[in-house]
Amino acid sequence: MKIKDIISAKAFEKDGFFVIEDFFDVNTINEIQEFYDSFNFDTNPELNTNIKSCTKNENIQISDYLKSKYELEIDKYFDEVQLGGGVFIMKGSGEKSISSLHQDFNVVDEQKYKSITIWCPLIDVDEQNGCMQFVKGSHQWFNSIRSFNMPTCFLDFHLVSEYLVSVSLKKGSVVVFNHSVFHGSKPNYSQNFRPAAAFSLLSKDATPLHYWRDNKQINVYQIDEDFYNEKAQQLFSGKSSESLQLIDSFPFKEEYIITEKKVADFLSNKKSVFQRIKTIFNHKIK
Repeated sequence: MKIKDIISAKAFEKDGFFVIEDFFDVNTINEIQEFYDSFNFDTNPELNTNIKSCTKNENIQISDYLKSKYELEIDKYFDEVQLGGGVFIMKGSGEKSISSLHQDFNVVDEQKYKSITIWCPLIDVDEQNGCMQFVKGSHQWFNSIRSFNMPTCFLDFHLVSEYLVSVSLKKGSVVVFNHSVFHGSKPNYSQNFRPAAAFSLLSKDATPLHYWRDNKQINVYQIDEDFYNEKAQQLFSGKSSESLQLIDSFPFKEEYIITEKKVADFLSNKKSVFQRIKTIFNHKIK
């Protein structure tokens, strides 16, 4: 995966995210908004997606529609990518609408490849209505594995306040982020719901995958577009299937699971190292 703009590429490597202003023109974002409105999503006060609230056929329809819109813009900004899927994300209103800081599932081998989300609000967003927030640089902190039965940890915003960046956006602009960077959003305190469209991209040569812990072993399954709509349920039922292709397995290690305590310890050590370096530097210049 290559990001064409040099400044954006450097920000992505350093911070784990970057912004593209006016990714969609006014007409396109209005068309996406109209398509979103046609589903009459439930007014759930919590964070919700169409994956949870729609039928399989509706989810496929939504993903295909968003793909048709995003793929027209992708070549302007990226090289050597493969298209993933699209979803609508509906953020409710009030305290229950909080999305605690987390990492998304691994969908590629992150030691070799990259996977990203291109997140686009359908209305203007800021801290009042729950814009996205990122823990800058956190994609470089750990080599974690996240999946349905190896879930990400959820961080308190105060724990990482020193590294937290809020990203206000106009509708049609996007924030692009690494799936391994910690991200989330504080409650939406406006009276209106905050709809957004999200679409994923993977490195061109990467195999889309999902990790599944089986006691002391981690199985690696190759996945396709239907995985999250249907086939993931086979893993939950404990059944194996020819439609779930096992491509690798390796021993489970506790280091693959990140906890809030591990993050707190990491940040404490990081701060201690910085303070020691600062002390040495100040001593030398006296």
